[in-house]
Amino acid sequence: MTRSARRRLLEISEKGGVPAYPYHNKIKQRIRGGELVAYDYVTDYPRIGEALVLYFSTYPPVRPIRPRRYAEYAPLLAAWEAQREDGAL
Repeated sequence: MTRSARRRLLEISEKGGVPAYPYHNKIKQRIRGGELVAYDYVTDYPRIGEALVLYFSTYPPVRPIRPRRYAEYAPLLAAWEAQREDGAL
């Protein structure tokens, strides 16, 4: 392992985690891209509990969203619903 790689791992461990994966950015991109086929609010998602569950036509097909992020998704889901009602989806 190189010195710079060791230094990077040390920085990560000091911050208490791994480098951030753009999970929510990618999911929002997929919604805007027309990959969303359905969503549901559940109270018993495995290892999470309450969650907004998004279902996509492409892999990975299921993505859970924790309650603290619901507000970020509300406008996207409202726009998705409007497109669906207009027959655009």
